[in-house]
Amino acid sequence: MILMLVSVGTVFSQEPVPTETSGITIHVVQRDETLSQIALRYGTTIAAITTANSLLNPDNLQIGQRLIIPGTQAATPGMIVPHIVQPGETLSTIAARYNSTVESLSEVNKIAGLGSLYAGQTLLVTQGASGTLPPDKISLHIVQAGDNLMRLAAQYQTPVLRLAQTNHLTMNAPLQVGQMLIVPDSAAAGQFVNLPNPIRDFQLGPLPAVQGKTLSARIFAPAGLTITGEIFDRPVTFSPVNGIYLAMVGIHAFTEPGIYELHLSLTDEAGVLVAYELRIKIEDGGYSREDINVPPEQENLLAPEVVQAELDRVTAIMSGFNPQPAFNGLMGLPSTGRVTSQFGTRRSYNGSPYNSFHGGADFGGLPGSLILAPADGVIVLAEPLNVRGNAVIIDHGMGVYTGYWHQSEIYVQAGQKVTRGDVIGAVGSTGLSTGAHLHWEMWVSGVQVDPLQWLTYPFTPEG
Repeated sequence: MILMLVSVGTVFSQEPVPTETSGITIHVVQRDETLSQIALRYGTTIAAITTANSLLNPDNLQIGQRLIIPGTQAATPGMIVPHIVQPGETLSTIAARYNSTVESLSEVNKIAGLGSLYAGQTLLVTQGASGTLPPDKISLHIVQAGDNLMRLAAQYQTPVLRLAQTNHLTMNAPLQVGQMLIVPDSAAAGQFVNLPNPIRDFQLGPLPAVQGKTLSARIFAPAGLTITGEIFDRPVTFSPVNGIYLAMVGIHAFTEPGIYELHLSLTDEAGVLVAYELRIKIEDGGYSREDINVPPEQENLLAPEVVQAELDRVTAIMSGFNPQPAFNGLMGLPSTGRVTSQFGTRRSYNGSPYNSFHGGADFGGLPGSLILAPADGVIVLAEPLNVRGNAVIIDHGMGVYTGYWHQSEIYVQAGQKVTRGDVIGAVGSTGLSTGAHLHWEMWVSGVQVDPLQWLTYPFTPEG
């Protein structure tokens, strides 16, 4: 694993790239770098970098991750600054946040229509284009029945005149239910997004979304809701966890890059239905190709009826759903061996077309090397299989499963609970295998995804 990280770091090793016309600097994260070190290097703050890049967890950077470094002249009127689009943001909310204009945003970013934004998109914003600088602190209030400027000024402890001027209103202007008001110098009004009631906030991560990766969706809304979703013509299942509604989305490795819609439906206890749609861009995973030569004595394991029967059984298990998550934060390594084959590599077996992909990450290791559970869970399979050899599957909850193939020994049994770091088996070469190794596989919402992503991004159920 260490060798793999070093090689990745070498690929991305380069100096930050300044863009003179926009005042933007891009920094490529190097091995062992922290956000505090990066902020100190550029004379900025952790908070400024976190805001500019919409980081959900600033303590977990990935090697090769590109960070926008806010310019030292960010408070200058007319300065172009970067902004990453979040769920619920529109050209209007972004323009209001920066005291810019919809026209300026459209022109600078070559945006043709109001509905062309997608989550994770990076926009260049000419702040102060409306004539005044944006406030340092800002939040959003959606007008409710009975609201007026005096009452809202008292509620958010902001001068009523400033509240009126910020929203280009007269002191006695009537307010309309559903009207969007900017509350300056206060974060108490709520996230600066335009989401349908009762959604208070909607977070997706990590962005941008990529083929073969996992995407988490977190909805902040009152208790008692039933939330369902759909993307890629597959259901997205939300569960109430620690005061939020959480869903994990697996993106298939063969998903065509492009813009997709996430459709959400929220129903309250009275049966009132609210629908919401969000556009998400899926980027290419950049996967390579490799040729696998299977020896003649194992070619029977490539027979379609053998492969399909076993795959059907594994898929049925890995597509289950337990609404209680057992994982929390980064997963641990299941093996101390070196990563010898990455997830997603397009594969040809004995000269066949490259119409399959490597569904996991391979770890090299001596026969008998220990295999560890990377997170808490329940063993749902522990037995020999024809293709996968001695196999173990762990259910981690929320539709997240991990599999461990080709083991020489199995040390657990179905129904057993395990905690992170427990020994579950030993490295071997059983089944369709050309040498001793651990094949570590992960399925999320019934889809194979890259398990190594879970070593660097904290898919935490905490609210």
